[in-house]
Parts: sequence; structure tokens; C-alpha cells
Amino acid sequence: MIPGLFRAVQAAFYPREDATVSVYTPRMPNPIVLDAFSAQTLGHCRSFKSLRSHAETVARHFGWPVEKADEIASRLASLVDLGLLIRSDDFIMGARQASKPSTAAKVAHLAVPTRNRTSSLASCMSSYVANAKEYGRKVTFHVADASDSEAAQKANEDALNKVSSRFNAPVLYCGRHEGDSFQKALVSSRGFPNDVVEFALRGPASLHPAPGANRNLLLLHLAGTVFASVDDDTQCCTAPIPDSREDAVSISSDLDPTEFWFPTSPEWVIGNREHSLDYLGLHEEYLGRTLSECVAKRDEQSVDLDRANDELLLSLADGTARVCLTQTGLRGDVGMVSPPWLMLPAGPSYERLVSSEAGYQAMLTSRQVIRGVRQPTITSGTFFMTYSVGMDNRALLPPFFPVLRNSDGLFSSTLDKCSDDAAICHLPWTVLHDPPEPRTFMPEDIWKGVGGVRFATLLASCIGSAQALPTWDRPKKLRAVGRYLLDLAALPPAAFEELVRPAFWRQAIQWTQSMERRLKSANATPHYWARDVKQAIRQVDTGLREREFILPTDVIQHHTLEEAMALTQKLLGQFGSLLTLWPDLVEASKELAQKGDTAFRRI
Repeated sequence: MIPGLFRAVQAAFYPREDATVSVYTPRMPNPIVLDAFSAQTLGHCRSFKSLRSHAETVARHFGWPVEKADEIASRLASLVDLGLLIRSDDFIMGARQASKPSTAAKVAHLAVPTRNRTSSLASCMSSYVANAKEYGRKVTFHVADASDSEAAQKANEDALNKVSSRFNAPVLYCGRHEGDSFQKALVSSRGFPNDVVEFALRGPASLHPAPGANRNLLLLHLAGTVFASVDDDTQCCTAPIPDSREDAVSISSDLDPTEFWFPTSPEWVIGNREHSLDYLGLHEEYLGRTLSECVAKRDEQSVDLDRANDELLLSLADGTARVCLTQTGLRGDVGMVSPPWLMLPAGPSYERLVSSEAGYQAMLTSRQVIRGVRQPTITSGTFFMTYSVGMDNRALLPPFFPVLRNSDGLFSSTLDKCSDDAAICHLPWTVLHDPPEPRTFMPEDIWKGVGGVRFATLLASCIGSAQALPTWDRPKKLRAVGRYLLDLAALPPAAFEELVRPAFWRQAIQWTQSMERRLKSANATPHYWARDVKQAIRQVDTGLREREFILPTDVIQHHTLEEAMALTQKLLGQFGSLLTLWPDLVEASKELAQKGDTAFRRI
């Protein structure tokens, strides 16, 4: 029997008139014809296991005696020869052969976007500066301040000056005045359109919040560097995810590989406030490295490939994919507008959520969680939250959408569309997310995540529908997506509505169908969870009947339907213009920095 762990390749199956099956895979130029039984066995080989283990699974499925497994294993061996079963060791060996000397770089910059939070900013900065000093790191700290008033900015400057003096740490600051000066310098440097640059760095004044604009300023300021970025309401008291392993690594194609744990007490969430780990060192372990380099240093038993699709496995073996973003987990406030509990797929997080009715009811209003991965997980998925991240800004990264919620998720979706080699590594450690203002969910907030669309979701859908260019050139791809968005913005409103409505119908219907299957498989239990899922399904079904279903809930407020549609298309066009110009803005920012013309000044 062939040694090793095997799984089926991703393939499409088409029955033929002669009772055989044609199998099509992206890796083979011609289809392979199999007998119906062999084609069926492939459907039972979805994770990496030995041929014997797969054979026993097939035998149990058909109700055959275990002795039949030897015959089935022989059939499976022939599928290995045909290339329809792939071996995990082959990809790990390929990663070792493709691995090159370290491509990582020291993280010598930490960025903090802030707005109107002096006490929180001071606490945040003190914790991260202290951590860097504890581990002997030479780090420059960059604070982008979008506070609304001069008084708030002055208070932030005073607080930062105290932190800088206390720790003898270099702190650079950019307030609104400095940002305006940088905008003028950037526009003048190459004659850029002022409205596009202002959209990137300020966003439309009528839409709030504007975290993406602040992050765009930091991306331009730190172009060509590797840096970490944290929210001003986090604190650098690192702690591991429950039951985590740092000596293993997972390669995953899941959109979101994280899990949730729900607190039994506030102390359980807050945990140890000591600076116990080298925060920037956690990011450096993976940031900027190829997937092959991340895997090559592990033994086969410490590498989990079960969740990786074939495309990601190939990029692992050929050394092309690279970690350009890292993200820690969090403990404390969940950092979301509405509770995502009804969206949880079957698995450990769901089991923990519904383990008791009292616990489930408590989580409808509580925002306190632990969220993260159990071991370093490198993914081609798009889940990304910027509360505590590392960014390899040496290669072009896309801009953030400047305003509204989930600009970070939209950022990763844009990167995924415009890059063939970008990966995100989720780290099995947490920082404390502790906003200064009291936060709770209202019971009705659980419905905010269903039955409606936010602007970031609509824009991500539009970006995803853009035609992919057959090139590895990120700037070309970014500009092509920008031109596509400009075309969408120029459509007559009725034509635009006709284009996007079917996509959201499909998305909503797929979700309701998946939840109906969940209800059926769980026999609609536990009843308290099933009750809320049924209500959510009804809400989505009702929303599908309304024209405003496709209009973003965060744009339609205070506007008529026609005004909201016009504003939605205008925003698409503005972001399209920014994408087409962004590579040039990045290069111009580098040139200004070389001349000493920067938005940030030393505190």
C-alpha cells in the first residue's frame, strides 16, 4: 500500500451515457473517465488520510465488511497513479525545495490611527511602547490623529509627549493641519486631482466614521516599509488563544478561520495584563515570508493542509504565495456593529454558543469574547480586522475605502482581487480590546446582520465581479478594477440596479438555504437558537421583496431611494478613481519622503 496521507483533487464530475463518469480537474488538460464506483469513492476522500483509512470509510458508507477495505484501497491506489488523489508530503517537500533564505524584515514601525480618545490613546501607546522597550526594540511610533477639534488634538499631543518623554521613545504625529499640508504637497508633486486625493485622505464629509482615510494616510506615509498597526482602544497585554499550539501551522482557504470563545467572567476575558510576549516579534515570525518558508521549518506532523484548496497547495509548493498581512486575535469587545452569532457555521464556536440557554441569551447583549485561531493559520481568505495587524508595505497594497464600517474587510477583498500571491497569517495570540465607552448589544441588534446590505458588502461584491486580468502586476490589476468601478458608476441607475440585484438575491437565498439545512440537520434544536434563525430567515425573505434591499443600510439613512442609489454609484466611482491613481500616489509619497516632505512631525 502506498504510504502517506492523501485526499481527492478538486474536480467536476459529469455522468456519461455508458454509466461511466468524466472527471475534470484544473490541473489536467483532458478529462479522466472512471467507473461510477471509483468516482463515488473520491467524494469520501476530502481530507488527508491514509489510503487504508479512506478505504475503511468507504466500506462503512456502503455497509460492507471491513475486509473489503483492502480491495477498495487497491482501487484508491490506481487513483493516486491517475493524479486524482494527492499526497500531503509532496506539497511539504515542494515547500522545502522552494523555500529560500528569509524574506522577512524587522518591524521597526508601529502605527496608531486615533480620533477623539485621549485617555485611551495614552493607555494604548504606553502599553506598546513599554513592550518594545522590554524587548530592546528600536521602534518609531506613528500616530495619525483625525480628532474633530483643535482642543482634542492638543490633548492628544500632550498625552503623546508624556509617553515619549517617559520612555524616551520616538513618536511622530500627524493632525489635521499636517494632513492638509501633506495633501497639498502630494497634489502638487505630480498634478494629481485634488478631489481624488481628498477622497483618499478625508472621505466625504457627510459619511462617518472615516477610519479608512486615516489608514490611507499611514499607508502612504509608511510606503516601502514593514509595520504594525493597532487601534487606539487596544492594549499590549498579549495572551494565547485557549488550547493553542505555536509549534504547528495550518494552511487554509477558509474565508474566516477564527473561532469564538464566550466568557464566564470579565476576568476570564481580560486575563493577564502583563506584557508577557514580544508583540512585534509575533508578527515578524511570519510577516513577509513565503508560505514555503513558513512550512519548511515544520515537520510533517505539525503542518495541517486539510483546509487548503488545490490552488493554495500549488502556491505553497512553488514558493509564490507570501504573507503580506498578519493579525492577532482579540479578547474583550468583539469590535462589530451587530452580533454575528446567527452566522456561525456548525463547529466548535457554535457548540460553545448554544451550550446553554442562559449563556446564549447573555451573548445576545454581551460584546465580550475571545476570538482567534488555535495555531498560526495562513489563509487565502479575506477575513481581516485592523485592530492589531502587521502589514508588509514593501509591495503595493491597495487603499482602504475612506469612510463607513468594515473598510478593513473591504481592503482585504480588494487585495485578494488584485494579487495572486498575497496571504494573511492569523496568529494564536490576543491583545486586549477595551474601548473606553460602555458598549452592549441591544436584543434587536442581532437582526442588523441579516436582511440588509452595508456599503462595504456591495462594493466587495462589485470588485469581486470584475474580470480578472492574466497578470501578476498588482498596479495593473488595481487600475483595471478601478476602471470597472468607474464603468459601474456611469451606468444609468436602472441598469446598475439590474446588474447588482441578482447577485444579492443569490447571496441571500444561499444563506437562507444553508440555514434551513442547518435547522433540518439539527432537528431545529436547541429551540432558542432555532427560534432566532427562523426569525432571521423570515426577515431575509421579507427584505428580498423590497426594492431597497440592495441599497446599503449605512447609505440610505436620511436619503430617498433615488438619492441613495445616486450616492452609492457616486461612491463607487470615487473609489474607482482612487484605485486607478493609487499606485502613482504611493510612488509620489515615497519621493516626497526622500525629500523630507512628510505629513508626520516629531513630538
